This record gives sequence, structure tokens and C-alpha cells, in this order.
Amino acid sequence: MSEVKEIKKARQNLKKTLRALVESDDNLLGALLVDSRPGMSAGMPLSSYIRDEESKVGPSGGRKDILGGTILEARDKIKRLSDKDRLNLGDLKRSMIEGKNGLSILIPLPEAEAILLIWGGKKTNVGFVYTVLRNLAEKISDLTMKAA
Repeated sequence: MSEVKEIKKARQNLKKTLRALVESDDNLLGALLVDSRPGMSAGMPLSSYIRDEESKVGPSGGRKDILGGTILEARDKIKRLSDKDRLNLGDLKRSMIEGKNGLSILIPLPEAEAILLIWGGKKTNVGFVYTVLRNLAEKISDLTMKAA
């Protein structure tokens, strides 16, 4: 198979995997994977899956493209807070933000140089989602490296 076909197939599988992640819980609403490599591509969306339904939670007006820079900044600040000279929590595995309307979970994928952000309504089953993430994170990371 040619390299172009392999990349295309990896991107299709990545989208399917993000869809499976979001559809694993009725209250999850979307997933966005952004590039975290330094340079011009930093913060650019690599793949996403957003449910079609209307919700108060998620990117304003469906504009996922504006989230990339904010996701990188949030990751950097949370990593800094977790550093040895602050809270000494060790390497950042994930971070959850819970608001009145719902929640988001930020998951760095260092091997793939990407960050995954998922969001959902306030009734999202966080324990279940963490279990699904544990099972899918490596697959998402591998597909991201192939799709880049």
C-alpha cells in the first residue's frame, strides 16, 4: 500500500476511533485531537468527532478550529502546576474541568505529539469514560503518528 493510502486509512480509522469514544457514553458530545508539535502546526486540529445534537456544551458555534491554541496553553499551565517545584504530581496523564453545564477531559498523548480533548454533559459517567480512554489512548496515539 502506498504511503498516501496508509495515511488516508489511518485518518479514517482515527475518526472512527474518536466516534467510538464519544458514542461510548450517551452524555459525551465531542472529541478533538490537536497537534502539539512545536512550530506552525501547533494547535491545529488533526481529527475530531462532534455529535450533531444541539448542546450548551462544546465549541462555540461548532468552531473547533479556535480551540487548538487554548488547549495547548491549558496543557502547559496544568503541566507547570504539576511540576516538581509546585505540586510535584509527576507527568500529566489527564486533567478534568467540571463546570455547571458539563465537563471536559484533556489527555496529552506525548508519543504522538498531540493532545486529545473530550467534552460532555454534566451526567457523563467519568469513571466509565476513563476506562474507555485507558483502552483507546494507545490506539489513538498510534493512529495519530501514522496519520500525521
